[in-house]
Amino acid sequence: MKQTNKDKIIKKKPSQQKVKAVSKPFIYKPLVVFSILFIVSLIIYSGGFSNKIVFLDDDMMFDNLKLLYQKPFSIIHESYTRDAMIGIGGDLYRPVQTFALIFLYGLGDGNMLYFHLMQLLLHVVGCYLIYFLLVTLNFDKNKALVLTLIYTVHPLFAPLVCFVPAIGDQLLLVLGIASFLSFIYFTRTKKTVFLVLHILLFLLALLTKETALVFPAVFIFFALFIENSKPYKVLLLPLIFWIALPLLFIIVRQHFILPELVAPHNVLNFKNISTNFSYNTPSFFEFIAKFFIPYKLSFLAPFSSVRTLMGLVFIVVFIVLAVLKKLDYKWFFFSLLWYSVFILPPMLYRNPVFDYGEHRGFLPLVSFLFLVAAVKQTNKYFGFLYIIVPVLAFISFNRKADFKDPMAFYTGIIDNDPVPIAYLNRGAYNQKQKKDLKSVLDDYNNAIALKKDYATALYNRAILKSEDLKDIEGAFSDLKAAIESKPNYADAYYHRGYLELTALKDTKKALADMDSAIVLNPNYVLAYNNRGILKMSYLNDTIGAFNDFDKSVSLQSQYNPTAFFYRGLISYNNKDLAKACGDWNIAQQQGHKQAYDLYTSYCSK
Repeated sequence: MKQTNKDKIIKKKPSQQKVKAVSKPFIYKPLVVFSILFIVSLIIYSGGFSNKIVFLDDDMMFDNLKLLYQKPFSIIHESYTRDAMIGIGGDLYRPVQTFALIFLYGLGDGNMLYFHLMQLLLHVVGCYLIYFLLVTLNFDKNKALVLTLIYTVHPLFAPLVCFVPAIGDQLLLVLGIASFLSFIYFTRTKKTVFLVLHILLFLLALLTKETALVFPAVFIFFALFIENSKPYKVLLLPLIFWIALPLLFIIVRQHFILPELVAPHNVLNFKNISTNFSYNTPSFFEFIAKFFIPYKLSFLAPFSSVRTLMGLVFIVVFIVLAVLKKLDYKWFFFSLLWYSVFILPPMLYRNPVFDYGEHRGFLPLVSFLFLVAAVKQTNKYFGFLYIIVPVLAFISFNRKADFKDPMAFYTGIIDNDPVPIAYLNRGAYNQKQKKDLKSVLDDYNNAIALKKDYATALYNRAILKSEDLKDIEGAFSDLKAAIESKPNYADAYYHRGYLELTALKDTKKALADMDSAIVLNPNYVLAYNNRGILKMSYLNDTIGAFNDFDKSVSLQSQYNPTAFFYRGLISYNNKDLAKACGDWNIAQQQGHKQAYDLYTSYCSK
């Protein structure tokens, strides 16, 4: 048999063959890549494992988790009926995220170390899946590794490891990319097992965060224009699930959320969607600017015309590369689609006290790894990107200190780019700690100066004036302004009713405001309890009072000693000692001293 040229080359250069077969692939072996990502992440973030809550949703989240975990055997039920951030109701429905948070809370008995460890692990897994996705899409492994390292150490994503509520964004990326990978394998192998895995992971992503609703757009574009698959062969079955599962999710979601708690400007209608999208347009460009030039990072960021322009410039650069055929058109449009669909959901909502949170860019910005990897140049010139890795890692290493505690967190934001919520939450934290009430008042005043109709700041200042500064008239003025600014503000109605009862002894107005609070929030446990006390102690309406306490217990039985105590007291007055003792027993187990005294006196004999 005649020897081929290929055979001759192999014989002449065995050392080169050895390098390709043994030395080079070692760096890219899955376990090696995962270990590199894990060690690098551990070096950067392990010093932040002792970080405390920063008083931005996480304090409320831990309060709710403490209640939700009172029933450890009903963790699944609690996960799909409640939100970890709000408790009962709310405008978010994220069962997988809630399950993960309740599970971690129970595993570590509330120790934040368990949350930080899980966030670190999810970060590493997510970044490894990004590497695996780049390789699966046939990008060069050297490019895939250096780009993944940049993503792993990028300071823009430090909040994902340091800010506990951002765990939902990590879960979404892990489940979403895993679902995408299984779909790619289905399109290439046509094996049912990959389709089943894809649908299961897509469902879990959907139950983690509403953003997953747009994943099918990416799947369809990939199948039609990247893989050039025949639609009827790979899209028909998945398409059925991509339509059915989101519809089912929306139906179930509507059953468990409370629309009345949604801010009026975030109710999904054409006017709000168009207004919010228009307002949030700069964020489309600012995430890109912060990714390529991570300067002046701020977790709660205001818009900047400079960053908006910089982001636009980077988009133009990639357009030019595509026109000059230095970048494949199919990857340009795929990346643009990926970024657009995943950045779109946050743009439909507007927070009136800051413009965007940096953690929202984690999944959308994966698209720019595709873009950079698709630029046509040799690996010899691409290797310079490794120099960027330690620089970004150093910035991230220092940035984790921003999440050390509330004072570091909010002071850093205020020193960088002041936003109203930073002043508000720093003041609220100090008020809760009873520290320097003058500075608390100053912070609330600064928040209101930046946003005159800031209902939450007005409400908090009213609490400060009524409870600490003894300025009842000022408190009523602030509560009135808060309600005018936010007509569905249940807390403001409740507290005004409370002041009308305790300070003015005006039971009629107090009852009217507490009624309004409950109409606006039918699950308002504290309002039911205090309206029950008002009816029982001032209006002699024991039936109405009993019904309020009974409703309160039905909403929150895990820890509600006040409702159990008073319901027991009404039962005792109605000569039903058995029911009274049952309620007092629960109340005293939950720490109610008067319930303990009554239970000891009347029930323990």
